[in-house]
Amino acid sequence: VTVVVERGDRVPDALTAGRDRVGIRVPDHDLARDLLAETGPLTATSANVSGTGSVTRLDDLSDRIRGGVAAVIDGGETPGTESTVVDPEAGEIHRRGAMAGAIEAWLADPPVDE
Repeated sequence: VTVVVERGDRVPDALTAGRDRVGIRVPDHDLARDLLAETGPLTATSANVSGTGSVTRLDDLSDRIRGGVAAVIDGGETPGTESTVVDPEAGEIHRRGAMAGAIEAWLADPPVDE
């Protein structure tokens, strides 16, 4: 899931193209979560060029992406399902992907703060 939220003061303009909101990706992959547990938040790109399909194996990673990154971590083959991009404040799904139905149901009936 990628959650779109109001950016904090510590998020530089370079990461948001000067916009007031930022997408925070919440990975559903053990290696990614282990890495984030060690490093804290990371800035990273998708493993595919915008508009192309998901890369599910390291061997399929394009030379364009390989040439533009400092490191690649091989966590094995992934399902290749794009994340759902959601703005909970606006109650909008910007892109349907993994878990879209569950997220849509949550938006329709959000939990009540106690």
